[in-house]
Amino acid sequence: MDPREPYWLSAVGDGLAGFPTVTGEPDHSVTEMREIEVHLVLKPVVSLVGRILLDGQPQAGVRMTLFRHPSGGHRELHAVATDETGRYRLSGLRAGDRYSIEVEPKLPALDSAWRHQWPYIVKLPETAQGEVALPEMNLRPLTQSLAGMVVDPRGKPVVGARVTAMHGKNGGFVHYASRLGRRQAFTETDAAGRFELQELPDEPLSLMAYVQPKGADRKIRFDVRVNANSNQKDIRIVLDPSLTEKD
Repeated sequence: MDPREPYWLSAVGDGLAGFPTVTGEPDHSVTEMREIEVHLVLKPVVSLVGRILLDGQPQAGVRMTLFRHPSGGHRELHAVATDETGRYRLSGLRAGDRYSIEVEPKLPALDSAWRHQWPYIVKLPETAQGEVALPEMNLRPLTQSLAGMVVDPRGKPVVGARVTAMHGKNGGFVHYASRLGRRQAFTETDAAGRFELQELPDEPLSLMAYVQPKGADRKIRFDVRVNANSNQKDIRIVLDPSLTEKD
């Protein structure tokens, strides 16, 4: 560890946790050892408990990482994997904390309605203590793939167009389940104007295509939306990238 840098430590147990800090010494030589004695004082904390299902059945081995979101940043508090009954227990929060959970299933799956995972940030009630039970997460396998091409009104391929998957029911963006967060499901067309999106939920979806503006103004304009059939591979989206704001 770099002796010049500050560090934040965490020790999380069953309903107890401690979070001491170590200040850095900017003038300390990196060739000399620096030893610090840290006292970890464990205090009662709030634990989040719940269960994860896959198509209604308990899902073991799902990795879950709890983050606290203080003003201006986030810190990892605790990481666990669900047991054989699909249950988990994440500890380290204090009443009133803002938090999110990253969920990493063993296979591509997602519960888009579960609002305790990133990018959703939840505030724990000021009166919270002990255990807080979260709603069940019911994962659905991400087995659908969609492919096609984006062309201009003359039929020529549009290179570098962004294609984003959207839920057909509520129009919200589709996200992937990942330790890196719920990443939006999008791709960009290749030199032939072709695109492919994989690991999508098996439900009616639509696609939105647009060209991302360059420079300071990155507002999306003139997007085109089309409905897709299940696992359709010949989707054709007509997009006119020559339009301007006046058009």
